[in-house]
Amino acid sequence: MQKFMTVSNDNICIINGYVHGIGSETRNSLFHLHNGRDIILVTTCRHGKSWRELQDARCDEDNREYDRYDYETLLLNSTFCLVPRGRRLGSFRFLEAIQAGCIPVLLSNDWVLPFESKIDWKQAAVWADERLLLQVPEVVRSISDERIFALRQQTQVLWERYFGSIEKIVFTTFENVATAHNSTRAKHLMCNVNGNFAEWLWLN
Repeated sequence: MQKFMTVSNDNICIINGYVHGIGSETRNSLFHLHNGRDIILVTTCRHGKSWRELQDARCDEDNREYDRYDYETLLLNSTFCLVPRGRRLGSFRFLEAIQAGCIPVLLSNDWVLPFESKIDWKQAAVWADERLLLQVPEVVRSISDERIFALRQQTQVLWERYFGSIEKIVFTTFENVATAHNSTRAKHLMCNVNGNFAEWLWLN
């Protein structure tokens, strides 16, 4: 698992995940950002049954560094949480970050975020190009304190409104489906009305 975070409230980001397997290309490069001071990014190769066979030259050192940190403590004491792609485009670390009031820094190109028709994610998250990893610290350090406060506040609003329980997630999902269905039905009815009106005009 990986953690990319700072150790105080000036923390930059957090990640927790494996360094091999699907989606690992981005995560396996994150160690370049770890400086042990204001940016803490630790990874472990201990993932899956065959991790010993897949370990690389950095594995032992990475594991020792990884074991120095507690993920929950880092999560709750970081301002920004780096969220790289998981096995798919998304990652459950995204919701962990929102719950903790840690601003998600999305490092997964082409990821469609949940409930996009309802939520303006620009008010709660930051995007970074996964092909430009080394620019991530510069991106987050350029964000003003006022903007940081607003982003963190919005993560809590969204968590409470949409993601704080299974019931809320299910309700919002059904609501989205119903809205999409009604929208499609409305467009279908409009096409029929317009078509019939055009036919009436033609006949008259």
